[in-house]
Amino acid sequence: LPVNPGVFPAASPSSATAMTLPSSIISNGVLWRTISGQAMPATPSSLVEIMKREVLGGSTVSSGIVCVSERHDDFEHHKVQLKVLMTMRKILAEREQDVSKKLSIGMEMFQRRHQQYLDRYIDMPESYSIRDLQRDTNWDHTWGYDFLHYLPLLQFAQKRGVRVLGLHPSDDEVEYVQRHGLAGVGLTGGCTT
Repeated sequence: LPVNPGVFPAASPSSATAMTLPSSIISNGVLWRTISGQAMPATPSSLVEIMKREVLGGSTVSSGIVCVSERHDDFEHHKVQLKVLMTMRKILAEREQDVSKKLSIGMEMFQRRHQQYLDRYIDMPESYSIRDLQRDTNWDHTWGYDFLHYLPLLQFAQKRGVRVLGLHPSDDEVEYVQRHGLAGVGLTGGCTT
């Protein structure tokens, strides 16, 4: 169903009713709090609140995972991802924690087999460029969406020494699972036969 700006579909797809969202949600976007099952405006202050209380916890020891979804062709979604990373970095720095050791970015658009290139991009910015990364990961074949959408995230990681992890299985692994199911996939992610 098409959704009009500021209108959120009702919970039941068969229902003809919809609720109108407040203007703060329309202008800022929405954060979904999985702990409480509630949506809230994606303002900087609410993002900080969620990060401090629900992701990193009240102690000075930071642990937690933040998953920020996206529509691959929507640059606005990538801007939100960058804002989340910037907020995480700020909170970790306030807690006097080494951001490069406490923060990593998992990206499904890179295959696990590309990890050496991702590490080289982060660790050797003088000799390994973003174009080298794009070429060596065969971006246009393995992912294909606009590389420029991901550039701010990658530059953020490189500038701050934050490790980027390739999360996507290789084409061979995907094909293996399609033919044999998940039973033959080991805990380390590789196929066992």
